[in-house]
Amino acid sequence: MKKLGLLTAVAALALFAFSTPAMALPTLQQYEPTKMKFTNYERWALEGGAKGDQSDSDSANWTYSAGDKNRNGILDAGDVIEGVLNVTTITDIPEVDTTWVDGAGGDELTGTFQFTVTAGSMLDAGGISFGLGGAGDHFRLFYDTVDDYDPTQADAWARASGGMLYAEVLGADLIEAGAKDLTPGNTQTQWWFDLTTNNTGYNIIPQLWPEMANGPGTGPHLTPTGWHPAGHTSEIYLEGSLYGSTLANWDWRSEDPAYLYAVPEPSTIILLGSGLLGAGIYSWRRKKKS
Repeated sequence: MKKLGLLTAVAALALFAFSTPAMALPTLQQYEPTKMKFTNYERWALEGGAKGDQSDSDSANWTYSAGDKNRNGILDAGDVIEGVLNVTTITDIPEVDTTWVDGAGGDELTGTFQFTVTAGSMLDAGGISFGLGGAGDHFRLFYDTVDDYDPTQADAWARASGGMLYAEVLGADLIEAGAKDLTPGNTQTQWWFDLTTNNTGYNIIPQLWPEMANGPGTGPHLTPTGWHPAGHTSEIYLEGSLYGSTLANWDWRSEDPAYLYAVPEPSTIILLGSGLLGAGIYSWRRKKKS
């Protein structure tokens, strides 16, 4: 019986260890909102070149050739935007409890995105709406143990998409997204979406955002399709401020926090519980025999 108890404990703990990722993924807050801050650089996506190829970007006001998206120097319906990002910190909302930092020479959490402006104009009070329905539209995060993200390099796109796919948003999993000028030069973006692919190591629980992050009454917003009296229930809520880029070959820079509510995956809880139960039974039997 002693051997059986020992085998139970060892097997359960080994199964738990085997089930955990080989890479030490970033730790998220649990049972409370996580605040994931990141900086991105973005621009009009031009056809005819590789993603992230700086020679393929031009901030001048011009129009594509026939068949391409109109580019008139104003963000409006039909424009396609691409960009790269890196997560800088993962904290609770007050930014008191920090669970991960992008330190020099360590691991990194980076990403790429492309989206289409589906309605409106930045000249309108309702701003613009975004969608992920165009060819190549996506939002992806990658976890990498090689710290090589650099938006100033010609291969910025490849650097930002290196490593393990951490999370991904495609198509209809984008619930709503848009941007508008609150005041001249003060542009706000808002995104509500679910994860198409979740490799974070946690279950992400949908919440009513941004009410969950900022308190009641903060969800009403105006869009090209009209006034929405509240936020939306989604797995992720992202908001940010958009500025002109300080880097060549990128049109804008954005400082963003993304919010999510993470809990341990059920399989992790079960496996951990099984291991502890096995160890407990073994210990109890040893004491009983002695």
